[in-house]
Amino acid sequence: MRRATLLGLLCLAAAAALAGATVAAFSAQTANGDNTVTAMKVFSGTRSVAAYDLRDASSGTAANRSSPFLAVGDAISMDSLQNFPTAFAATRYVDLDFEPALPEATAVTSPTLNLTFSSAGAGTACVYAEVRRQSTNAVLGTHGSAGSPLACTDGTWSTSTVTLSSLTTTSLVNDARIRLYARESTGGKIRVDRLTLSGTADAAFIRTPSDGRDVSGGSPIVLTWSQVTSGDGWTFASGNWTSAFSTSRYVQATFDLGVPTGATITGATLKHSYRSAVSGQNTCTYVQIRTSGGTLISSHGNAGTPLSCTTSSSTNTVDTLTLSDVNTAAEVNGLVARVIVRNASSGASVHDELRLSVTWSLS
Repeated sequence: MRRATLLGLLCLAAAAALAGATVAAFSAQTANGDNTVTAMKVFSGTRSVAAYDLRDASSGTAANRSSPFLAVGDAISMDSLQNFPTAFAATRYVDLDFEPALPEATAVTSPTLNLTFSSAGAGTACVYAEVRRQSTNAVLGTHGSAGSPLACTDGTWSTSTVTLSSLTTTSLVNDARIRLYARESTGGKIRVDRLTLSGTADAAFIRTPSDGRDVSGGSPIVLTWSQVTSGDGWTFASGNWTSAFSTSRYVQATFDLGVPTGATITGATLKHSYRSAVSGQNTCTYVQIRTSGGTLISSHGNAGTPLSCTTSSSTNTVDTLTLSDVNTAAEVNGLVARVIVRNASSGASVHDELRLSVTWSLS
């Protein structure tokens, strides 16, 4: 019995020593014999984001078709789909969710809600906000209240910049939901010009709502940005194209993934899902990938040999491009995908998803 006990203690001691060596190896750069393990600040993973900054240059002049929540002062806004009551009610709100585009479990500094809104009618609109989790709907923080609103305004834009101290990590940002309660003195709608989440987690980021629910009138109406998911019924329709390709006629997406300087990029892909607006009309595309400054990185197809074509108005053609020339954070951040389009009948096209996915790590 004594011998067995001693053997057991020796085994436990050996296991503890090995565990200690393992912990040390993952907490710093450590040599264990011939093996070297380098600690990673952010482990390799694929993060993706849809296109919220969108331009339609089918006419030859680029028109802004971006998300109404993306930017302030761009003449693109969104009214609530139903009327809000004259008094705040726990059952009258708009929920807005965000894509999980950040690496998990990283500390966040300066998490901020950027909100610009007004009344959409002749009255005065007031709002307050809750930060919730998408996964559980649990309340993480409240900003303003029914008795003391976050802000009130008439038809003039009101801007609030709110520190969201409850969003301490990227895991919480990835799972964040903003619930916006409102009242309107005439029982009308509110208008939102910007609603984004911003902060810093190894790099600065800005997140735009991907989907949500409008319960302003008491009945839920689903909200989804057109470029988030292919085949969900939410799309973006271009204007009419010319029958021949022109480099001044395109759909353009600009992406914001917030990859930190010094990150190692090991893979990048672009997904584009589209179809013809009218059955039987032949729509063809090719794609140029550019930096935020406009420098051409790569081309996929060309005017003589398009990347793909379709005559279907009901089934999407999906192009998934490997972007092997995109290999630095500077190229990823603000990356521009320009989809050059022609339609043999000078008709329009329908675009169902534009998405950038990047695999990266940070030492």
